[in-house]
Amino acid sequence: LIEALGAESINYDLKLECCGNPVEKTDKELSLLITKNKLEAMKNSGANCICLVCPACFQQFDFNQRKLSKNIDSNYNFPVFYLSELIALAFGYLPKDLGMRYHRVRPEKLLERLKFSL
Repeated sequence: LIEALGAESINYDLKLECCGNPVEKTDKELSLLITKNKLEAMKNSGANCICLVCPACFQQFDFNQRKLSKNIDSNYNFPVFYLSELIALAFGYLPKDLGMRYHRVRPEKLLERLKFSL
């Protein structure tokens, strides 16, 4: 679906691995480590955003990137999108109509590059 929308789906190590959210309540450090490992793999692949369908994954990546960037010597800044948001953009909806200004990892730079504005 991503490629049908005109974007490129990037393969990266750990792509099919869990985001870490299911263990967050019992082991916060392990949860963040799993997320960090996936973000590093994404960064190394050249990806510029995260697209997903799972609300738990959305929360894990959108909420925890800044926290991880503060705690370790790395900077993550991957805008996180639901697949439904990317489909809506492809069909002509505006980012402001989709509530993207409420995302914690700000998508403005990527959206501007794609000729959208919030």
